[in-house]
Amino acid sequence: MKKILLSLLLIISANAFAQLPGGAFSIGGGPTVGYQGVKFDDINTMLVSSGIPALSNGVVYFGGGGFIDIPFKNFKWLRIGGFGRGFSTTTSGKVTSNNLSYTKTATVEYGEGGLTLDYVMRFGSVLDITLGSSFGTGEYKLKLYQSSATAPTWSNIWGGYNATTTDYSRELKTRVFTAQPTLGFGAKLTGFLYAKLNAGYLLSSHGDWKVEDQVVTTGVPDGVKPDGFNVNLTVNVGLFFR
Repeated sequence: MKKILLSLLLIISANAFAQLPGGAFSIGGGPTVGYQGVKFDDINTMLVSSGIPALSNGVVYFGGGGFIDIPFKNFKWLRIGGFGRGFSTTTSGKVTSNNLSYTKTATVEYGEGGLTLDYVMRFGSVLDITLGSSFGTGEYKLKLYQSSATAPTWSNIWGGYNATTTDYSRELKTRVFTAQPTLGFGAKLTGFLYAKLNAGYLLSSHGDWKVEDQVVTTGVPDGVKPDGFNVNLTVNVGLFFR
């Protein structure tokens, strides 16, 4: 009985929202998959000179997000949402120096979250087009490793820490602030399922680069940033009215 009453309450509430001035209450969220046209040219210059393969420009990333369409007359065009996304890409290779073999690895990581604002233009009961932007913040990281063929032990880790060692690790990172103008195409597949394809260009600024999260690093090229063309697809589950 309680389940029946709860179901009736949800249906009545949803119908009430759908009839509000503006007439288009929607709320939902789901997973995102996308492609980010980030370039690693400045990083690759250093990687190749270090003897390991370059990173491939452009990455596939994963994330998620959600949104709500404001159901009031003066804001029926407004969609507010949130998102999170990130990627990690790695290259590695073996190099030989002074008859010793080493494995070198470089990893670039990026993760951010933020707010989305969209102007919604609806076409019938199924399709819509959005014009808007996302605003986010996150961290951009470069991790560098070099290890010898000798398997590490507790003792030789501390021995290397207290003396010169061939093993090496560094983590450089910076706080990033982004804005991304976006054009979107959405389709209501059912009353509970909505898919949206977005395309835009990520623009960023950043703070100081730091090593090991402590020492400020200078001389990092301006091209080391996550900027680039971005396209993604999100499949949202929720309540969608027109």
